[in-house]
Amino acid sequence: MNDELLKKILMNNKNESNEEESIDPLENISPEELSMLAKLYSGQGNLPESKESKNFKSFIPEPGICFKTKNLHTNQKIFLNICQSAEINAPKDITEQELLKIIEQEDQQNAAFQFRVPMSLGEAHAELDNAGAGCTAFDICINPEFLQKIQKYPTFMGFLMSIVIEGLEEKYSIKIDKNCKLLKNKKFLGQIKEQYIRLKSKPLIAEVNNNNEINKNDSKPKAQNDTKSETPKYKIFREPQEGDLVEFLVAEIELPNIISANSLQLDLGEDRILLNTRSQIYFLDIFLPYCLKQNECGAQFDKKTKILTITMPVSD
Repeated sequence: MNDELLKKILMNNKNESNEEESIDPLENISPEELSMLAKLYSGQGNLPESKESKNFKSFIPEPGICFKTKNLHTNQKIFLNICQSAEINAPKDITEQELLKIIEQEDQQNAAFQFRVPMSLGEAHAELDNAGAGCTAFDICINPEFLQKIQKYPTFMGFLMSIVIEGLEEKYSIKIDKNCKLLKNKKFLGQIKEQYIRLKSKPLIAEVNNNNEINKNDSKPKAQNDTKSETPKYKIFREPQEGDLVEFLVAEIELPNIISANSLQLDLGEDRILLNTRSQIYFLDIFLPYCLKQNECGAQFDKKTKILTITMPVSD
């Protein structure tokens, strides 16, 4: 990503009045550049087909900050409620300098695995603004810690808003004015709506021994890392390797000090790989730039090569 694009993302906040603060981190970013950012870095939560589904959990976000913009097709006001909930995972804790280095990488597919912002995009809801005029509000829920971070660092604020706007444009086929105004005295417009997140699955790990016999281990994930745990080497491939359509991901994780799959604790979330070991030798926590078909994922540990292979079909 070139320096010009980075400057566009890092536009400084500009005060327009005592009531509102205007930020324009997206000005002059081309549609192609913005689309690339959204596809690689955003994580969108979709409502389940049935609210009674056992695969989903409902939660009520809490207010955070609110932006005002407009629909360029209809000229109607749009409010972007950036909400918060501990139900949403926090992204990897990196510095502004580290974020810039990731964005600057030529291999954007690889960069997307290094930093991703988990979020949930709620459904659009009709509201009335202060003048009583009709408007549309969208609720975007992120982790509370990341909400604090974007308010402190303009780099992360611009980065978040770029993927939020592109995500909404793609999901609802609308065109949003990127000259957003941060409302100083408003944390939320309208009524907070219920949102849903997909529950984590617990895949079986198939163990292949030297005789090619297969045993299965029901993994029990452990989310906490021990400071003595080592981050294993890993590679993640996409299939097919080229084109916009990604059918599945394959992760190969090297675990040279593991003897049996029985010591592995693997959890695959909607967009996350969480691996731990009962002996606390290894710990790996990766957010993926794609949503997974959790029920169709599978894992296999080869006792000879000491490599854990995870196959993960990608949602359409």
